[in-house]
Amino acid sequence: MNKLGFSLCGLAAALLLIWLANRSAFFPMRYPDGDWARRESLGAEDVWITTSDGVRIHAWWRPQPEARAVT
Repeated sequence: MNKLGFSLCGLAAALLLIWLANRSAFFPMRYPDGDWARRESLGAEDVWITTSDGVRIHAWWRPQPEARAVT
């Protein structure tokens, strides 16, 4: 093979890797399947936590009256 052939093979390999990377990215569902009614039976509350870099995270908070520490 000459230089042009190696260049074209390299370009094709790079494009294939880029395409595969975009196809394999994980995009979670906004409202995934799950037992959302269980929150009430556990006595948990919906809370939103904002991290130091500004990302909002959804969580369930279940207060524990006898807990020794909460951070």
